[in-house]
Amino acid sequence: MACNFYAPEENKLAFVIRIRSINGIHPRFRMILQLFRLRQTNNGMFVRINGVTHNMLLIIDSCPPIKIVRHLLYKRFYCKNNETRQPITNDLIQRKRQRYGILCIGYLVHEAVKMQKNFKPTGASMYQPILSPGTWKSQYR
Repeated sequence: MACNFYAPEENKLAFVIRIRSINGIHPRFRMILQLFRLRQTNNGMFVRINGVTHNMLLIIDSCPPIKIVRHLLYKRFYCKNNETRQPITNDLIQRKRQRYGILCIGYLVHEAVKMQKNFKPTGASMYQPILSPGTWKSQYR
């Protein structure tokens, strides 16, 4: 007698934000931030969670919802186009990423959330967003 049941996959995507400066940080922690290319405060990066990154990011536990990923891609991400920084548009995505089957920003959001096979080349063609501190100033007073 076999027991068959469905177990959902774990989250494969994390959005990592650096909010602290480099002062007073342990060298191992600083090295992990450099591996994720988070060299400035208020930088953010989408990270694929596997065994190694899971061990480095034990604090991060949840996957960002599709609404937040879509909002970040529309507002904060820029594409590399002939070494220039351009906002992401459907026309630019269709010209640059058509060979990967990505025709618009909706497909790009789907690749990022579901961590499809074309996530790595599409993520490499985008600049990191620099996030504004927003209401953090009132928290530190």
